Amino acid sequence: ESSSMNGEAFHGSDSTESDGPRKNFHSSKSNSALSTLQQSLQTLQQLQQDSNQTLRSVQLHMETIMNQQRKLQMQLSQRWDYS
Repeated sequence: ESSSMNGEAFHGSDSTESDGPRKNFHSSKSNSALSTLQQSLQTLQQLQQDSNQTLRSVQLHMETIMNQQRKLQMQLSQRWDYS
């Protein structure tokens, strides 16, 4: 029991003595982590924009292909009509 009390007392005095530096350390650590998260978020947003543009481009190509297919089918059906 006395050892646990000593431990608590030591922990108490430890926290009051070195609270400042520890807070600064944790605060700089969390600022650094926050900055990393913000950079990651920006990267993800950029990737999302890029993929949206790619998707739009693919959709446009698909529409072009579909239109060409329709034209070809029309031409084919007209040829069949003539024959």
